[in-house]
Amino acid sequence: MVKEPVFLHRWSSVAKSAPEFLVYSELLYTKRPYIHSATSVKSDWLVKYAGSLCTFSAPLADPKPCYDPLTDQVFCWVIPTFGPHLWQFPLHGIPIKDDVHRVAVFAFSLLEGHVLPCLRSVRKFMVASPGSILRPEASGHRRVGNLLNKLKTRLRIIDSCTTLSEAWNENPRELHAEILDWFQEGFSGQFEELWLEMHREVLLDPKERFPKRVKRDKKEKYRI
Repeated sequence: MVKEPVFLHRWSSVAKSAPEFLVYSELLYTKRPYIHSATSVKSDWLVKYAGSLCTFSAPLADPKPCYDPLTDQVFCWVIPTFGPHLWQFPLHGIPIKDDVHRVAVFAFSLLEGHVLPCLRSVRKFMVASPGSILRPEASGHRRVGNLLNKLKTRLRIIDSCTTLSEAWNENPRELHAEILDWFQEGFSGQFEELWLEMHREVLLDPKERFPKRVKRDKKEKYRI
């Protein structure tokens, strides 16, 4: 928040590590303005705990938005900048607020197997790439439009595993025709087995659906 250069005293506990970011309680003015009570911090901590001081870019097309099974939310990537000097931080994921965009990303993630893993092994039997859903002109395609219109109606928005489970609890055949339409005609016999597996997986805890993801996140958390 100050414009003048400030300094770490050579006796400071963080002076040798040269942290990229730090917070401090005050400045002590002797021969130079020295930082007092300095603590090293990570950039993502500032985004999380000092978000009011951040400015976020518009959602990025690359990397693609994604679904996080552990939080059961759809995220997009943005570029955060911090404070009056607009320090640029690494890419950061935030929940998608726009209903239409959020539903489209969820539809893509569902067909890719990011929501229900049983769909991963059958992508080779699809007649089109799930990634086509995210293209600007995609809504004009019958297959894409039918799925998106079914996921977002006036009465309900299906944009998470939780809302998908609720929809199937009310109507077990909800989305059956719209998802089947993404598969080759010769796959229709196998699709009923897949449909049953989808209904089984939707009831699982996220940690049971994606155990490898949980282990990876724990390792990353431990390293932090």
